[in-house]
Amino acid sequence: MEMRHGNSDRGVYRSQNLASILDQINNVLNIMTMFVGAVAAISLIVGGIGVMNIMLVSVTQRTREIGLRKAIGGTPFDILLQFITESVILTLIGGIIGILFGLGLAYGISYGISFTGVGNITPILSFQSMP
Repeated sequence: MEMRHGNSDRGVYRSQNLASILDQINNVLNIMTMFVGAVAAISLIVGGIGVMNIMLVSVTQRTREIGLRKAIGGTPFDILLQFITESVILTLIGGIIGILFGLGLAYGISYGISFTGVGNITPILSFQSMP
């Protein structure tokens, strides 16, 4: 091509393997996936510590109730089961509220964003696009 068009000494043309570009994109996506996973892990740890502190305060403030349950025949397993059940319910309610808030925020952002230049493209958020 260079000899045909008389560009042999100028280096006008270049060839590139698309597999190298695909490898670069995969590397970037893997780094982003690891970053998002690390943020999610830190969020879960912080959330677990928060639930633990809330339950610690709950147990500390309810010592009279625990004593009353023991006095009427409650076993330590029953009392433990009560507090574990409360913490699971609190965590599930908080998780559901968080998921709904996240989906609402994602839909709100996707509704407010439009890409101009190649027509008017609005991002579509669907469950099929989620991993």
